[in-house]
Amino acid sequence: MGGFAESVCVPETALAPMPAGMTYEEAAALPQAGAIALQGIQDRGQVQPGQKVLINGAGGRSGMYAIQLAKLNGAGVTGVDNAERLGFMRSLGADHVIDYTRDDFTSNGRTYHLILDLAAHRPASACKGSLMPGGRYLYAGGPVATLLQVVLIGPVIGRAGQEDPAPGRPARCAAPGAHRRALPGGKARHGHRPPLPAE
Repeated sequence: MGGFAESVCVPETALAPMPAGMTYEEAAALPQAGAIALQGIQDRGQVQPGQKVLINGAGGRSGMYAIQLAKLNGAGVTGVDNAERLGFMRSLGADHVIDYTRDDFTSNGRTYHLILDLAAHRPASACKGSLMPGGRYLYAGGPVATLLQVVLIGPVIGRAGQEDPAPGRPARCAAPGAHRRALPGGKARHGHRPPLPAE
């Protein structure tokens, strides 16, 4: 990723011009936060037009990119963060915002095609009721206990769901259901992306 290195050697094809008006510090932070959002929304989340996406930790570095990427893909976006970041999330395009200090998105009855969890303040199992049948829970940050729950218990929980609800899309696995997994990085269309770090 190179975002935190003093210098790095990469092929020229892996580089892009620094956007005008951006400082070197801002540009250096983009690879990590942007890569987490890109993998969560497009590569792993495979967000499609009309889907509902909840981003827990949407007011942070990766969350701000995830909101915009989900909106670019035509999704309805709910951002979750503290009260001080609600206006910021709305300014980025979030359709709905939730202050996690006042409301618990896991118990409000709303369901989503994708939950991208960048904060993991609640156990992954608590999010199951907030997923539509065939929905996906993707974890990219939070305590080690939550990571272990996602890795060890997630595959068992995920087999209990129903068919993938996205119209016209084939199921992504042999066992239909809520796909719960940690975001491991993996191969992308245009090369290899490193594993996602916790935010």
